[in-house]
Amino acid sequence: MRFLGAIWKLLVGIKDALVLIAMMIFFGLLYVGLQARPNPIGAGVLVLDLDGTVVEQPSAPDTAELLAGGQRLREFGLRELVAALDEARDDDRVKAVALDLDGFLGGGQTALGDLGAALDRLRKAGKPVLAYAAGYSDDGYQLAAHASEVWMHPLGAVVIA
Repeated sequence: MRFLGAIWKLLVGIKDALVLIAMMIFFGLLYVGLQARPNPIGAGVLVLDLDGTVVEQPSAPDTAELLAGGQRLREFGLRELVAALDEARDDDRVKAVALDLDGFLGGGQTALGDLGAALDRLRKAGKPVLAYAAGYSDDGYQLAAHASEVWMHPLGAVVIA
């Protein structure tokens, strides 16, 4: 019986040692993970992928629509876009701004005017603004008109009403 008790104590000791080693490895990895810092952002292009509408105040999602899993139309807040462009104007890391207007559905005339004024301020600061879309409609072309260069797919079209 003493022999079985000694084996039992040995097994419990091995189990405790393995648990202690596993905990030390876990907390060591956790410490290393928390000490890691992301790479600093280098110079580049600010890409605004506007695949939705520009609005003054984005609407709150409808609970029934969320539960049904419906696709929601994306809305971009005008204030946030203008703030991002004004921040990019003073940021030396931002070398250019690219507007992806391929899925742009428009916005109010006042919102597009304010966004266009922010793009004009950015261009006056010496930073190029590039706009691209496969095709332009009224609102998309109005926004692209504030860009330094307007690009379009070779088979694209401009439809102005």
